[in-house]
Amino acid sequence: MNPYNFAMLTFAAGTFLLALLVLLKRQDDIGRAYFVFNIFVAIWGVFHAVEISQNMTYEAALTCSRLGQATAVLIMPTWLHLTLIINDAEQKYRK
Repeated sequence: MNPYNFAMLTFAAGTFLLALLVLLKRQDDIGRAYFVFNIFVAIWGVFHAVEISQNMTYEAALTCSRLGQATAVLIMPTWLHLTLIINDAEQKYRK
């Protein structure tokens, strides 16, 4: 395990623990939206950590890269949803 891999796994674990802490302490819409956002960030971090691992085959690293980028696509909409909930503007922008 190289230091970059360790850093990404630590990032993913910290993000997951923070999401879990917020969900346990705050049971409203903001807490749930923050939990979903952080879960997507943590999943992306895990896929990226596996991708940059030294003992992965090319095919496995490519698969992890694709799954990580597919998860990263979901980060922006969940962040937007979270900010709309925090600002009480969710109904204003609902189509």
